[in-house]
Amino acid sequence: MNNERLNAKIENKGPGHLDGELLARNTFYNLIGYLSPIPVALITIPILVKGLGTDSFGVLAIAWMVIGYFTLFDMGIGRATTKFVAEYMARGEYHRIRKLVTTALTLLFLFGIAGGGLVALLTEWMVNSLLNIPPQLVEESRAAFYLLALSIPLVLLITGTRGVLEAQQKFGIINAIKIPSSLATLLVPLMVLPFSKNLFPIVGMLVVSKLLSLTFYSYYCWKNLEKSPDESGGNKGFVGILLRYGGWLSISNLIGPMMGNLDRFFIGSILTMTAVTYYVASYDMITRCFVIPIGILGVLFPAFSAYAAADTQKLVKLYKQAIKYILIVMTPLVIAVIVYARPFLLLWLGQDFADQSAPVLQILAVGVLFSSVARVPFNAIQAIGRPDITAKLQLIELPFYWVALYLLTKHIGIPGVAVVWAARLTVEMFILNGLIKKHEPFSDISMSNAIRMIYIWIIAVLGVSYAVSFISNILIMSAATVVLIVLSIYLGYKMMLDHYEKSAIVNTLARISNFGSRPAPD
Repeated sequence: MNNERLNAKIENKGPGHLDGELLARNTFYNLIGYLSPIPVALITIPILVKGLGTDSFGVLAIAWMVIGYFTLFDMGIGRATTKFVAEYMARGEYHRIRKLVTTALTLLFLFGIAGGGLVALLTEWMVNSLLNIPPQLVEESRAAFYLLALSIPLVLLITGTRGVLEAQQKFGIINAIKIPSSLATLLVPLMVLPFSKNLFPIVGMLVVSKLLSLTFYSYYCWKNLEKSPDESGGNKGFVGILLRYGGWLSISNLIGPMMGNLDRFFIGSILTMTAVTYYVASYDMITRCFVIPIGILGVLFPAFSAYAAADTQKLVKLYKQAIKYILIVMTPLVIAVIVYARPFLLLWLGQDFADQSAPVLQILAVGVLFSSVARVPFNAIQAIGRPDITAKLQLIELPFYWVALYLLTKHIGIPGVAVVWAARLTVEMFILNGLIKKHEPFSDISMSNAIRMIYIWIIAVLGVSYAVSFISNILIMSAATVVLIVLSIYLGYKMMLDHYEKSAIVNTLARISNFGSRPAPD
């Protein structure tokens, strides 16, 4: 009876509980969760490069990538779980959630076992043939990759349990777990370093940290499902629902990270592991800027899914707002990265990294800006139940990307890799923004002249940023950078935001100002 009253109450409320304040608060939690490892990385990475050596650090970088990349074995079940739990909540169908979650986690565990077995089978080939690992590192690299195989089921179960919490907008809990887990990825190698420079104990401790994260995610996942009644009957229907939606997502999960991480494999096989380290120094730093769109869209994807099921007008409004806010925030950030790439790398990692990595960092920054915008239609298309569109697009992109990556890696080196990576993401943004307008409820969206002009303006301001980066006088360069950043914020505010959004920003700033000017309590 209590469950019935609870469900009726929420059913009447529908997705309206996803108010702006809740989404803003959860976005703040998510951004803190993604941003917190960055200052730690700035400190720990130079120490690890020096302590392990460039070759060993290159192998560790690939190990970090493997832990994240092999979530592809979840076959799209993690995101499918988020989508359908959010939909069922929006419709008040709470009786379906527990069976869906049980089915999803069972599938994820089975896929994790299969994925771990595949990694174990591929280890000898990766260590002996695929990667140019120095002979003295072969044995410990082999042992480390076998350990990574054991982590695959843990990583997949984390995606499932966290996905349930995302659908419920429990981002405070998520980030209370994710922040220590993310920091452990950087700090664990540092803590092992005084005792051993061998990769085996370092990767072993990383696997232990994943087990601890899964324990906490699982506890809160089931704790928040205690009040959801269970649906009687088998789970065959849910298996079909999850696999049909997740099947296309699994293609995106395979190809997307492949195109995102294939670059370092090409560098490692065609060039050297030292070249991997030079590239990764820039790649890891600039792609951490993705924490902003990822943090925002991590909250908005379940909201997109809920609104797609129950309130398409709010879905369209939220979609437009996401593009505007991401563009306004990311543009000045990318300007600063382009201008200060060389001085920053010189200060952070030294002259060699500044010479080798600064051009790479500047090129990658362009791709990050356009990819940040592309993530909005990418997520919205999947939220309305059309993951096949994004998967087909990536299938078309893959062979062209593969050939271009091989040719430019071989003939130009790591700057060529960066050009291919950035060009793909830029083209993808324009394609996705065009594709989404062909589908309901976005068919009535007309991209205004202001939005189109801001794209042109961004390209122009990026060009100016490159020009400013060549100014030798640091004071003049800094002054020009400040002007560019202020101009980008001003034009974004004037040209992209409507009257209500401008008023909301002004009111928020006024509240912050009034709060800061209040006298301290006695």
